[in-house]
Amino acid sequence: MGAILGIAAPNAAAQTPLKVGDQLPDFVLPRVVNGMAPTFTPDDAKSKVLVLEFWSTTCSPCIPALEKLSALQQRHPKELQVVGISTDSEARLQKFLAKRPLPVPLASAPDADEINKLFPHRMVSHTVVVDKNRRVVAITSPEQLTEAALLDVAAGRPVRLKLKQDVLNGDPMSYFSVDSTTSYGVNVRPYIQGLQGMMRPERKGPFAQRRLTAINVSANVLFQLAYETTSRRILNQLPDSLRQYDDLNLVCFDLIVPPGQEANLRPIMREALRQYLPVKAEWVPTTKPAYVLRRRKAAPALPTSTKPKKYSFGGGEFGMEGSPMETLRDYLENELGKPVVDETGLTGRYDVTLTTQNEDIKASVSTALARLGLEVMEAPRSISMLRLSPAPAGQPILGKAVAR
Repeated sequence: MGAILGIAAPNAAAQTPLKVGDQLPDFVLPRVVNGMAPTFTPDDAKSKVLVLEFWSTTCSPCIPALEKLSALQQRHPKELQVVGISTDSEARLQKFLAKRPLPVPLASAPDADEINKLFPHRMVSHTVVVDKNRRVVAITSPEQLTEAALLDVAAGRPVRLKLKQDVLNGDPMSYFSVDSTTSYGVNVRPYIQGLQGMMRPERKGPFAQRRLTAINVSANVLFQLAYETTSRRILNQLPDSLRQYDDLNLVCFDLIVPPGQEANLRPIMREALRQYLPVKAEWVPTTKPAYVLRRRKAAPALPTSTKPKKYSFGGGEFGMEGSPMETLRDYLENELGKPVVDETGLTGRYDVTLTTQNEDIKASVSTALARLGLEVMEAPRSISMLRLSPAPAGQPILGKAVAR
């Protein structure tokens, strides 16, 4: 999840990018939607450790991270002050707070220019820790600020929290630069520092429909892509060395299939993963809790569509045109956290638009589906799960490339 956030900075010092060890300049967050005052400045921290937590309501991992920091502040109110900074509008933050109240100040900071100069970043969550003397002691991720680390900062003891340093310029996909005449290529390499996890199927140019690139993703995600499934249908039996979300376990993958083999991109990807990663993948039937997508009683028929197939999602918005119900089912499965089974009986292509809220995802999904004459209900179902287990032999061959 990437985002760039902004604050108003009234002096020239605030224009300089800050590093660990720098002094925090004066600045004003002018749009605090909760708390004692409508603005926030560093002086409001009152000699406490100050944490500036950059986040977004549309970033699912950001919400529990902010709640964790809020709970840490409640346990240590004399030592810690957390401030959440988001590019979301004030109205959006108020709607979030109505569902998930938080005692820490939340500021709306839609202007990206100033914050890019003060704390440049590309991805949220982005956590800045400032000690009682207004010295930046860490630019990191929220999971790094443990209770022990907080108490060390509060006591003036040195801490070493993992630096989060985003790559801000250029096209991340340029790390897999190839000649435009390349017919076939496979490239697997280790984690690239400073890049967010991302995936891009090539849709234009000489590699249209026959290239797929993934950067800094887990083996779990690569197999999801190759088998065209979701994380809710993965039965992960891999050892911790392959399943933990840690930099050393993330890989980058680039595949180009020959012209005329566009339809076989995913099967070819499966074979490439079998060769490069020590993982065995197989479908197994499993009965487990699921959501069942179905038509509401007496609901009018959903109109079919003749538009070209396309879909998009992000920021709490989902839209599809000329697409089968499988596209909607797949989206709902990611959002609801369980497998979703389509029992609507709808076999055509449809136009669908949904608006959801991360802080109340199930209720907002139900409301949006009801407008379409659809609903979800919880029930056990037999689901085909993709079981990932250690391969009988072999180790990852990272950095090896094949191209021709």
